[in-house]
Amino acid sequence: MMTAYADNHRYNDALSVYESFDDGDDICHLLAVKACVGVNDAKVAQRILSQIARRTRDADNNSVELDNTLITGYGHFGHVEQAQKVFDGIRRKTDVSVNNLMHTLMHNSLYPRALRIYDEYQASTELIDGVSLLLALKCCTHTNDRAKGLRIIAEKLIAGNYDIQRHTELQNTLIHFYGCFNDVQKSTQIFNG
Repeated sequence: MMTAYADNHRYNDALSVYESFDDGDDICHLLAVKACVGVNDAKVAQRILSQIARRTRDADNNSVELDNTLITGYGHFGHVEQAQKVFDGIRRKTDVSVNNLMHTLMHNSLYPRALRIYDEYQASTELIDGVSLLLALKCCTHTNDRAKGLRIIAEKLIAGNYDIQRHTELQNTLIHFYGCFNDVQKSTQIFNG
């Protein structure tokens, strides 16, 4: 039922269902955190996140999906160090784990730190995907680091034969990146595809 409520943006109803459980599973916890973000209520979120922390003291027992959601929840409400702690505790990180932490750092205007996460994991094709690339390019725009952005484009998009035509948000990010660095011709070229 929580899923039905959350899918229909009825986050308060999803939270009511969550509160009715004595002890939910990872999916219930994950949906509760998403609902907290959906209602954007820091007080409710802190209570839910604390409940989850008490229920799942041993992070090794958490699913990576729950940990990824905790990263998002903590980050959305400005608890960056908690998000980082959850990320650091994930043994088998996924591309979603890396992207969630990068997004959390960006959401809190920590662009250089998000780029360091990208740099740390960029060699792994399993942990870096199109979303990671667009987040890194957005960070380059925010940090005014044109050279790094061009390196990412050359190494990952061009050399990797990445098909940007299939990834609209990445196209938009590239258009914005080039536009911010006064390369309107390149922005127009991507726009015209």
